[in-house]
Amino acid sequence: MKMTKIITMIGLSLLPMAANAKSAIEKYHDEIAELSVDANLASPEVPKKHVEEVKTRMADLMARLKKSGFDADAKERDGLVVAVTIPVSDLFLANDTLIAPHGVKPLMAISRHLKAPDYYKVLVTVHSDDTGSEEYLNRLTRARADNIVGWFEKQGLQTEGIVPYGMGFDEPVSVDPNRAARALNRRIEIYFVPGPQMINNIKAGR
Repeated sequence: MKMTKIITMIGLSLLPMAANAKSAIEKYHDEIAELSVDANLASPEVPKKHVEEVKTRMADLMARLKKSGFDADAKERDGLVVAVTIPVSDLFLANDTLIAPHGVKPLMAISRHLKAPDYYKVLVTVHSDDTGSEEYLNRLTRARADNIVGWFEKQGLQTEGIVPYGMGFDEPVSVDPNRAARALNRRIEIYFVPGPQMINNIKAGR
């Protein structure tokens, strides 16, 4: 058998392996898509020597979000994670899953912080009140979460590092049976977690 034919055959046999090989960032995206909210909030681990720099950057993000009018805090992981809370009615009409026309403005403000892929890992968690069956509320909140991420994608953003969660009525702010409590429970919580790109930038002195 001629050497060129042998080389060609070896090359062809390696094609499936090459096609199946995934980069580290692709593996990261696959992994975070399967994690629970709590597991995603807890990772990635920030090296101790970079913790203060990460906190500084997250505090700057929180200040910018508040300046845009958002309710934001950094209670998670002692300042390493920033959470934004948005009333569902700011983005959606009642019982609807499509972004309402008035929902574009707040999403545009959030999208400004998502232009650097994987600088943040972003969790989009959508919560409901207790009106309806568990199956309906889970389906409703997941569809809303998916449509928020889909809206970001339509704006040209890379969304592999944005993970949607439909929370249903699993984590109510209040269990009081009144209209005000139900309105508080109908909320969207968007978590900004330090992403691999931020950590790599800090390690490289950027």
